[in-house]
Amino acid sequence: MKLKDLINPELLLKISNKGIFKLKESLNQNSRERLSEITIKGIPNNIFAFSTDQEVQLSNGAKEKARNYFFNVPRLSNHNNKNEHKRINKNCDGVFVKIDDNNIEVIYCELKSKDLKAGTYEYQLINTKLLFEYFIRIYNTFYGKEYGVLEIKKQRFIVFYLHEVISNENKTVRPDFDNSYKSKYRLENEEVKMELFPDELIKKYPIFQPSNNFIEFSAL
Repeated sequence: MKLKDLINPELLLKISNKGIFKLKESLNQNSRERLSEITIKGIPNNIFAFSTDQEVQLSNGAKEKARNYFFNVPRLSNHNNKNEHKRINKNCDGVFVKIDDNNIEVIYCELKSKDLKAGTYEYQLINTKLLFEYFIRIYNTFYGKEYGVLEIKKQRFIVFYLHEVISNENKTVRPDFDNSYKSKYRLENEEVKMELFPDELIKKYPIFQPSNNFIEFSAL
């Protein structure tokens, strides 16, 4: 029994044999103005990935984004309901799990294009962290004696965001998304305390074009 086997197969993300994976965001708006994908290279073979923010098939045959229906949270069709509990039942775009001798390292990732406010991504990341910790408790409770107890050694949080370049005229402009901006405006990613959960650190990673972005896994 493997930890990976506890996760709905529809949520598992395929990493190529060459250790390449394309983390995608579902977009309903102009993709030229939205961060749609990040290609991550050099992923070790002892890592698997899954998403808690993609559609799964329901018992009635319909497809809907995965959500926990034990909570008193309206369905997606009622997303604008004023009574919605906006802090819980949130999902992040991708989770990378590394298992080495029953020791686990986890990276939680979220893609954001605009409105880089803590409430737009920290809830997603922390909800997913709590969900994954629940997976570990379930695994250890029912399979730990037979297959070995798993222990989370390290957890990291990353938000990739589409960066707006400030021109010399002090006007906020969006770059033309050509390769020249990759090097001309590349900023060092920074790791800071979360605003809503200050006990956790998060790495904010600026991206300068909506797609065709390539990042080494070792840089995460």
